[in-house]
Amino acid sequence: MKKPALLLIFISLLSLHASAQTKQITNNDYALGIKERFYVLKSNKDFREGQYLAYNQTGNTIFCQGYYKNNQKDSLWTYYSFDAKVAAKGYYKENKKVGVWDAYNFKEELQVRYDYSTKQLILYKPNKNNSEDRQFNVINDKDTLNVQMDHSAVYLDGDGLMMKPAVFRSVKYPAAARERHIQGVVLIAVTIDTEGKITNYRIKNSVGFGCDEEALRAVKQITGDWIPGVYQGKSVISEYDIPFSFTLAND
Repeated sequence: MKKPALLLIFISLLSLHASAQTKQITNNDYALGIKERFYVLKSNKDFREGQYLAYNQTGNTIFCQGYYKNNQKDSLWTYYSFDAKVAAKGYYKENKKVGVWDAYNFKEELQVRYDYSTKQLILYKPNKNNSEDRQFNVINDKDTLNVQMDHSAVYLDGDGLMMKPAVFRSVKYPAAARERHIQGVVLIAVTIDTEGKITNYRIKNSVGFGCDEEALRAVKQITGDWIPGVYQGKSVISEYDIPFSFTLAND
């Protein structure tokens, strides 16, 4: 009967030791509209250790929660959508994603399941706006083909691409467009290479009056992992379209 009591005492001592070594930091990023709360060593303010939280400026919507160990992402990390639904979750070890990660759509339905340890796509369910019946641009050495692919490039946060609150809330309506009541959708095509890396951005549909530049600035902030598109059984370089809607509330 003494062992459980001794274990509890040991855990309590560890917690006290950890709290004695760390201090809480709150960081406001007004440009992205987020607030971060995390812990750092008292002896080194740049060395993170312990729980991490990111949420909106008012503190009523959480965007992300996880844990740092030895200044690296570790253990379970969970990312949330605008309405606090789970967008993606999985484990980190030494700052790298490991094992199976799941990503969800706006209805919190499983959309992507990927095993980082084996580098295998276990499950992919395209949403209705990204149907596999659609055609995508495939880029080769000679030209660009617009074809129906085996599957398009897959963003491993699933619909989480559209759930990056920090990125999409950072989009500002350009004054020139607002003054002229300009509205529309800017379409940015990103090029995904055979390693799943973004190598290029281009404006596919223009609105003008500063909207194109603002959308391009925002899309370059989107981070995350991609699986390259597959065409005729092979990984290919392809484009993936990301829309940014500029709409005036009273128009």
